[in-house]
Amino acid sequence: MHDRFAILLHDWPEPHLDLLLQHGDSLRAWRISPALPILFPCLALPLPNHRLIYLDYTGPISGNRGTVQNYDRGTLQWLHISEDDLQFYLEGRQLRGTFRLQMRDGIWELQLGLTELRSFTTDTTDLH
Repeated sequence: MHDRFAILLHDWPEPHLDLLLQHGDSLRAWRISPALPILFPCLALPLPNHRLIYLDYTGPISGNRGTVQNYDRGTLQWLHISEDDLQFYLEGRQLRGTFRLQMRDGIWELQLGLTELRSFTTDTTDLH
């Protein structure tokens, strides 16, 4: 069984994406700004681990921290995991392909590998 991933549109404190990657029984998380469209490579700010419930969650976040909408979700296959280099394959509704999160000089960057972007755009009318 594959792990799962989710990409959430989060509107607080300003619009951005939350990239959530399942690793065991929690989600490793990164904040990607600006939200959409994503231009690669892009900076990825590490966040505290999240609960698995966020893989399927849409709605308000406690503590008046805005709301999230699911932009994409699907399966995740880890290809390489080290302290400063993560490589993985995503199979979602909006995108499919290999990605890399790599830390250089203390800064994480999200990079594309061989990837098919179906519709990484600012159009969010079909979100649910």
